[in-house]
Amino acid sequence: MNTRMRISNHLSIALTVWVEPWGRDYTMLNGETFELVMERASTDAFFNVFFGEAKLDVYEEGDCLDVLVYQEDRLLRVGHNRPGG
Repeated sequence: MNTRMRISNHLSIALTVWVEPWGRDYTMLNGETFELVMERASTDAFFNVFFGEAKLDVYEEGDCLDVLVYQEDRLLRVGHNRPGG
């Protein structure tokens, strides 16, 4: 089973989305939407989101193979839009 969550940035600043426990970062610019997908998630798996200043920490809770991040059906690489990267 794949568990999905969409997040959108309606702020005037960029947000760094941290996918935990892997420590993967993706920068979401104003107006962008990401879709996070847990691959092969257990039926009780869920996302736990913590809001910080200019960041979101998204934890995978439960059991899954991996969490992938997409934008408009395109798989994003770790460090997407990272400042200075």
